[in-house]
Amino acid sequence: MKALISTIVISLLFIPSVFSQVTLRHSNDTIRLKLNIGKASDNTFTKSEGAEIIGTFPKNDTIKKSWQTNAYLELGIVSESSKWSIGLVGEIHRNTLIEKEQNVKQFGVNLGKIIMFRDKVTNVSNMEIPLTLSLKKSKDEIKDTNTFQGIFGLSINKFKGSSSLLKTQTQFPRISSFVGQLIGFSHNHNIGLAYLGGDEDLLLGQFDFEFNTFILPSLSDKWTDRTDFFKIQYLFKGRTRFSSGETSLDLNNYRSFQTGINLSFNKKNSIELAYAWIKGAAPLKGLANQNYETLIAKVKISIE
Repeated sequence: MKALISTIVISLLFIPSVFSQVTLRHSNDTIRLKLNIGKASDNTFTKSEGAEIIGTFPKNDTIKKSWQTNAYLELGIVSESSKWSIGLVGEIHRNTLIEKEQNVKQFGVNLGKIIMFRDKVTNVSNMEIPLTLSLKKSKDEIKDTNTFQGIFGLSINKFKGSSSLLKTQTQFPRISSFVGQLIGFSHNHNIGLAYLGGDEDLLLGQFDFEFNTFILPSLSDKWTDRTDFFKIQYLFKGRTRFSSGETSLDLNNYRSFQTGINLSFNKKNSIELAYAWIKGAAPLKGLANQNYETLIAKVKISIE
């Protein structure tokens, strides 16, 4: 119950700030429709990952169909100047190619707000803090359970200054430098809380982090007009438990190491082919703790 109260408090603090922007600034704002396709809608971190969709459907009825799908579809609206967004979301997370199968369907609503810190002289953003709140109904077909999920997340994105620590999704060193022509790096993160209600009563603290390495960015820029064509990625999703009740979910940290190629059409739309080594669990997505390797095809689409 304490976990539920904590989530409600966060929601009450967050939701009015979003809708006040609609009421007060609507006449001076530009509202656009948006369509997003990616891996998961929990926060800006998971939204930056491409949807994974692989399926095999044999004509022989005696052979089982195979799925490996982690994808969400979001349809909503986004504000251009006041930086709020709201969207309806449907998700599926299914994998029949692993030892402990996964089959989860989710539906809900996402709220977002970007807090911007601007330079007083140039009015250019020096730092942004994206805030997200995801409210979803989740059905686990394997365990036959239903849960409510409330997920709050934030990240800190700094654009100016000598340190690259908070410059998320920004490649460094610069490609104009000698080292930057041979190898590049970038990173991203998310910090947040997740509450699971219904058949569960669980409050989790979450920390997500990814570190990317780009091989020969100068050469790939000449070939593809992108510096991130050859990509190596380490991904970590950690969690800590704040509530004391019993749970049947695996709460082990999730780690993956991936290497592959990235075909980006622009900053928001891309296709990626990678080989991945995965270890751990994803309790919000019904993935039990296990180790496996897989070939992944990723698609990320964002239309506004």
